[in-house]
Formats: sequence, C-alpha cells, structure tokens
Amino acid sequence: MDKLSINVSVSSLLSGCPRYILWHAVNPTEDKSFDLSFGTLVHLSISEHAKAGLKKADKEIVEKAIKEVLPNWEKAGAYIQLYTMTQKMTQSALEYLDSQGYIGTATYEMPITVEISNFVIRGIADVVAENHVIDWKTGYYVNKKHKTQIAIYSYLLKELGIIDFPCQGTVIYIADAIKQGFPTVSDFRIDEETLDAVDRYLKTIFQTIEEEGAVPKQGDACKFCPYKKLCF
Repeated sequence: MDKLSINVSVSSLLSGCPRYILWHAVNPTEDKSFDLSFGTLVHLSISEHAKAGLKKADKEIVEKAIKEVLPNWEKAGAYIQLYTMTQKMTQSALEYLDSQGYIGTATYEMPITVEISNFVIRGIADVVAENHVIDWKTGYYVNKKHKTQIAIYSYLLKELGIIDFPCQGTVIYIADAIKQGFPTVSDFRIDEETLDAVDRYLKTIFQTIEEEGAVPKQGDACKFCPYKKLCF
C-alpha cells in the first residue's frame, strides 16, 4: 500500500473507523460548517496575538483574522456578534497563556508529521510549551475524545523528540468564557502508560487497514459521516 496522509483529528483517527480514516486519507472532505470556520478563526486570532507577545486582545488583529477566515459575515449583519465572540475567546486564551508564562515563549499552531508503518500522520498542536500540550476548544460540549486527541499529539511529539514523558495535557473550553466569564480548564497527566495505549491504538487501526482494507465500524458517529451515502 502506498503511504497515506492521515490527519490527526477527532473526525479521522479518533473515529476508530478504518473505512472513514482510509477514505478521508485519500479523499478528504472539506467541512464548510460555521462551527469549523469559527474555530479556525479563533485559533488564528489567539496564535497571532501570542506570537506578537500581546496579553490583551487587539482590535486590529481580531479584525484581520475575521477578514481572512470569514470575510463575508459583515454583509450578513452579524459582524458585531462575530467580533465580540472572537475577542472574548481570544482574551480568555491570552489570560490563560499569561498565567502560565507562555505568551511569546511557547510554540503556537505547531505542524506535526510522523510516519508510522505505511502511513504519514499529520496534525497541528495548538500550543506546545516545555512538556505541556494545550488544545483550545471553541464548542460548548465536553467530549472524552478531546483528551485522547491531546494524548495522540503528545505521542507524536514524543516520537519527534520535542517532549518527554510524563507531560501535561490541557483542554481549554474557551467558549465557556462567553457564558460564565472564564474558560473551563481540564488538566491531566500523560505518562508512559498513556503512550503505550496510543501506540497500540494506532498500530491496530493501521494493521486493520493494511490487512482488511476499508472495513467500516458502525456507531453513533455514522449519522454525521460525510461518506455515509457511499457506505452501505
């Protein structure tokens, strides 16, 4: 089998479905949903502020990010709402980074590429600082797979020699800053046991794809799968 480019994301590797992972690898879908675009916008705004060493959300940087990611929303009469939400989430993230001493000192939106077997796994870690991996979430729901996602990022970063184990993982639900004035922060330890579990998980999936091909794994996520019309 030729090497495949597989995105490390909740919707691909975390699906646990060999068919989805393989199909997404060879023919990735482009999710144009507002939620995804808004998440991209907020991530961009945070990283641009942090790279510039800013501790306060800057109007010009927020507006520039909006124009880059969602340029047509001003025409929809929703620009003020969009700006306000982006600004508040950005400020919430900056306050967290500042509290950790990570403004201008960490790596933001770090691209990751690691080869395992016949596969090339690609992903982007939101923040990597020393032995600390941070992931921003702009949705209002908590999912246990979010921690698994950071565990996979940490595994890949360990493979690249960027971090050591044990390390700290943090999922930050910055959307909660809109509702309650501060984000929900979920910290957890990632150790060798976690590393071994991720290693087994990935190798099992890849072995299944190599030996059995695009076999489906049915579950609740099937109803949201972009390939469901092709999957019988």
